[in-house]
Amino acid sequence: INEISWSRISHPDELFTIGQKQKLKIITIDTENKKISVSVKMLKQDPFEKNINNFKIGETYTAEVKKIMDYGLFLSLGEGLEGLCHQSELSHSKKNVSPKKMFTISQKIQVIVKEINLEKRRISLSHKDTIANPWKEFENKFPVGSKISGKIKNITDFGLFVSLKDYDLEGLVHYKDLSYSETENDLKNYSKNQELKLKILEIDSQKEKIRFGVKQLMLDPLEYFRGKSKKRK
Repeated sequence: INEISWSRISHPDELFTIGQKQKLKIITIDTENKKISVSVKMLKQDPFEKNINNFKIGETYTAEVKKIMDYGLFLSLGEGLEGLCHQSELSHSKKNVSPKKMFTISQKIQVIVKEINLEKRRISLSHKDTIANPWKEFENKFPVGSKISGKIKNITDFGLFVSLKDYDLEGLVHYKDLSYSETENDLKNYSKNQELKLKILEIDSQKEKIRFGVKQLMLDPLEYFRGKSKKRK
């Protein structure tokens, strides 16, 4: 199957039918075992060697989805070249995304060339780098200290994962940031899909993480007693 096409295929029936006549190129003759190895792809020049210099790292191109795998997309860049867009390079906001739910065969999308490995004959692509980064947009609009609303999407033993209403982003409220008691029992007071008022404690657009707090919107009981102590003095 490796000698059928320069492009990636899973089965010969993707290119051939029973009874079809095909030109071949003899590549080896084994007289001892009475075997002849032939190639279809060797009838044409290797498109990678011929056209790879037409593509530059950091440049944007239109590519066509040729194959969808669990780990990413194989895309045609034209001129007989294909590249891989790994699952992690498909979306800024969706983690562990299913490529099959986002894209379809023959769909055309914008990609940026991230890496060209001449030795391994590989082209690494990114789709998410052609799209505005929502993490940076959010960080610019809502700096640390801002107040915002969110909905509980998931509850774990260490905190709440909260989705933001107008953004396709999620952040974490650690159980220590739920109340000033700072105990895991505070998690029992919350349920999935519950709306919350939040304060942004930390944003890291590079690591794509947001940390929220609930207790930071409440009066710190220690501040109350500190105030009482100052009045007595």
